[in-house]
Amino acid sequence: MPILLGAAALSVYAWLSEVMVASVAFTALSAFSGLEITLSVVPGTLTELLDARVSIDRIQSLLEKQDKLLPIVEGGSVAFEKASIAWPAHASVHEGFVMRDINLQFPNHQLRCVNMLCNFLVRAC
Repeated sequence: MPILLGAAALSVYAWLSEVMVASVAFTALSAFSGLEITLSVVPGTLTELLDARVSIDRIQSLLEKQDKLLPIVEGGSVAFEKASIAWPAHASVHEGFVMRDINLQFPNHQLRCVNMLCNFLVRAC
């Protein structure tokens, strides 16, 4: 492309000025060869700009969506019967910390953090 651009520019210059001096021709060819690197970056930059525009449009459409409301379902009580709760341990310990045979019952409408935890777990799944 720079060869065609240089040839076209020099042809127009020669046609308009009716005189072509060697110093002008070689200086112009040198300038056009310097532009070659700059012009070769343009297609990649345009592609990146178009990709960024598509990404911005997708993010914008996601942000404009309504929040999903989960239905609240009244249930019975929250309880653990003979439950075992464990935490991960390092490889040097055969078995990590484990609480076994836990029996626990929470009163109805008294423990809001269990409700929030259950909602978080439902959304995560």
